[in-house]
Amino acid sequence: EDHVLNQVVPGSEQQYSWTLGGPVLRDRLHFFGNYEYRPEPRTMTPNTFVPAFNAVTLTGKESMKLATVRLDYQFNPSHRLMAKGNTARYLVPFSDVGANHPANAGTLNESTNNMVLQLTSVLGGNMVNDIKFGPSSFKCKEANLTTWSNHWLKDRGITNGHPRIQFNGFNITGNNNWPRYQLQDIWTLRDDLTMSYEARGRHDLKVGGEVLYAGMTSNNCARC
Repeated sequence: EDHVLNQVVPGSEQQYSWTLGGPVLRDRLHFFGNYEYRPEPRTMTPNTFVPAFNAVTLTGKESMKLATVRLDYQFNPSHRLMAKGNTARYLVPFSDVGANHPANAGTLNESTNNMVLQLTSVLGGNMVNDIKFGPSSFKCKEANLTTWSNHWLKDRGITNGHPRIQFNGFNITGNNNWPRYQLQDIWTLRDDLTMSYEARGRHDLKVGGEVLYAGMTSNNCARC
């Protein structure tokens, strides 16, 4: 029982995970993959001082999805190539509003994607070189649950949100900075060289460098 709402609020959570791996070509090419899914059905009831507003119950499913695929290829005893990609998806169907009007709720949708190629080479008997290259991206969207066909920015394609109604001590408002979109892309190239040598004992020397190219685009409504 929720002792604020004085009622039993449904709650549930599950988590599923699978992995699979093995050889494609014996002693040459191997693969590995995994997938994880976590759904959490949610129910939200506002707790305002107006009973009619509390009759609006929101139901939805918060979820997280994760996946990875990896391939390893052995050219010869001195050279190996690894390719890996992973992705993640996170969804929040609505935020909690507490004692606010249910129209204050918003949704969040995030995703990330990453890929990398890594070439590992044994150079002689005492040096190992690693070269890594790949992109990664992040996307985010936040928005109100409401839409308004007569939005004052409808000529720019924005209909997310609703008129903001404000009283003393109580507001029927959404987030006036939503909808908000963000996109980030990063490309990376990295090289690491490790050398072992003897000089009054065993020593490891590591040198390397990395180049990153990053770009970010962010759009959000201002006083919508």
